[in-house]
Amino acid sequence: MAFLESPRFPDAIAFHAIGGPGFLTTVIPLASGFEQRNGLWQYERGSWDVGQVTKTLTEYAPMSAHFRIVGGKRDGFRFKDWSDFTDAMNQGAGVLGTLGVGDGTTTVFQMFKNYTLGSASYQRPIRKPISGTCAFFDNASPVSPTVNYTTGLVTFSPAPVTGHTLTWTGQYDVPVRFDIDGYKLELVDRQGATGDILVRWPTIPIIEIRT
Repeated sequence: MAFLESPRFPDAIAFHAIGGPGFLTTVIPLASGFEQRNGLWQYERGSWDVGQVTKTLTEYAPMSAHFRIVGGKRDGFRFKDWSDFTDAMNQGAGVLGTLGVGDGTTTVFQMFKNYTLGSASYQRPIRKPISGTCAFFDNASPVSPTVNYTTGLVTFSPAPVTGHTLTWTGQYDVPVRFDIDGYKLELVDRQGATGDILVRWPTIPIIEIRT
């Protein structure tokens, strides 16, 4: 089991993905008619389907190669969720650590994205930031910490001052894997007598993995 950091899953195919975030909740009905709900996951786990879109065999070739290289379910890879790939989308804000504040001692911080709705909020760890797109700030002043773009861990030296706000902006991918070990390709048509073949996969599920 390995992780393919580059190349990312083809963006042109990811753009047509159907899916989004999900949680795991157990619901126990009580004799009174009330119910007891227990959320088993602290963080979301996304899932998508990138099949069902008709494209030429040439357009689908990068995905076919990607599938073979990662061995179906075997290896993880980066995936762009076009509905949520920057700190600014979905009322988000990038912070370092769950509090986004220095304590004078901590030097290593996980990147998080905040989602807010009124006074309610949710935090999502960002594990696969994209190099070249991210900027970091200490009390709104640009800083240059060491960034591990394979884990989303950010290291300062020395530790940020107590009470300083630590934020980031930029783009990120989702760590995923295929949720199938084989696919069935459907030949739909061809573009003229000698043109490219039109193909479609009925379903190609992709699921987020913990890293």
